[in-house]
Amino acid sequence: MTTPIAEAPYLDISDPTFAMQSEALRNAREQSWYARTNYGIAVLRYEEVTKLLKDPRLKQGSAQWPQHHGVHSGLFYDWWTKNLLVLEGEDHHRIRRLLNPAFSPRLLKSLVPRFQALANELVDAFIDKGECEFVSDFAEPYATPRADHHAGNPQI
Repeated sequence: MTTPIAEAPYLDISDPTFAMQSEALRNAREQSWYARTNYGIAVLRYEEVTKLLKDPRLKQGSAQWPQHHGVHSGLFYDWWTKNLLVLEGEDHHRIRRLLNPAFSPRLLKSLVPRFQALANELVDAFIDKGECEFVSDFAEPYATPRADHHAGNPQI
């Protein structure tokens, strides 16, 4: 049975106290398969999420982001519409099959020591200060390390 949208539970997911394992979320899930949120509809149950993800009539919202903001052509539009994160259907499956070997558990496990070493190196650079600007001091250089930053180990 479908809950009318006006009667669906509401969750303020931007509230700093909101938690995915909260009693409020469990209660909402018992009441309905979806909830209203300050960002739109949230699907709360596995079965319904699975059905929606497999339904060919639905597209993820991010696929249409450029058009929603008036961007219909150009370099950004071309890049965005061919990005794996927004591809759907056979194009998505074809690219995923090509990329899957690069993310095999064995390969990823072999990279752990190098990423741990990089994390330690970055933390060592600010640990004595007792603080850091997380994005510029850690997140950005961790996600996109420069070769010259790791002169002793260019493979990181």
